[in-house]
Amino acid sequence: MNDAGAADHAWTAAWRDYRRRRNLLFAAWIGGWFGIMLTIWLGVPFITWIAAAAWMTTSLVTGIRLYGFPCPRCAKTFLSRHWVLNSGPQRQACVWCGLRKWAVPHLE
Repeated sequence: MNDAGAADHAWTAAWRDYRRRRNLLFAAWIGGWFGIMLTIWLGVPFITWIAAAAWMTTSLVTGIRLYGFPCPRCAKTFLSRHWVLNSGPQRQACVWCGLRKWAVPHLE
């Protein structure tokens, strides 16, 4: 495999990892709502508190992992500089080097 092919493969793997992190955060967030609603429907307050704590912990961990995603080009955090409020998964480019989301080396 030549260098361009290796770079394509590395960037494709990096974007696959980003997509997985984003989807895990979404699943944790949506799944938590369903879990809380289910425990409330079952009428067991103690389990509701446990489910809420698990939901918050899972959302926090998956959110930190998403925000810690390294840019395939510059290896700095893709989504934020210092946990600023105007950054997040809706960003379309790296806040450090400007790499567009989903870019591959041969298309730049």
